[in-house]
Amino acid sequence: MKFYNKHKQRGMGLITGFFALVAFLFIIVVFLKLFPVYMDNMIVDSALDKVKNTPNVVMHSDREIRNSFYATLSQENAEVFPESDLKKHVFIVRDDQGMEVTVQYKKIVPLVSNVSFLMEFENITSIDAP
Repeated sequence: MKFYNKHKQRGMGLITGFFALVAFLFIIVVFLKLFPVYMDNMIVDSALDKVKNTPNVVMHSDREIRNSFYATLSQENAEVFPESDLKKHVFIVRDDQGMEVTVQYKKIVPLVSNVSFLMEFENITSIDAP
């Protein structure tokens, strides 16, 4: 027959449980702060795919391509960057084989007080010439 010491701890203590709860809540808050930013990036990626699938897009001017891209972002209510900064964030490089459209931007998401997350995104799509 085994005798158990009634003073020996057999489970999680109150302080350990409190720290586990705080850690869990922190993870939930971080997820809720960052999830919308990643959803916006998915919209950027799908807008690039839409530009890529546009017929004869290689023949369009850079301005038309940027405006088409931004129109798709506006329809999806993605707040990535203002339309006035379109040239700063959407780069189009053309060559004999087609072109490459690159979207680069940064998002700063405040967490608490003076602590923030800085996320840098770069989406690239290559479009072959017809």
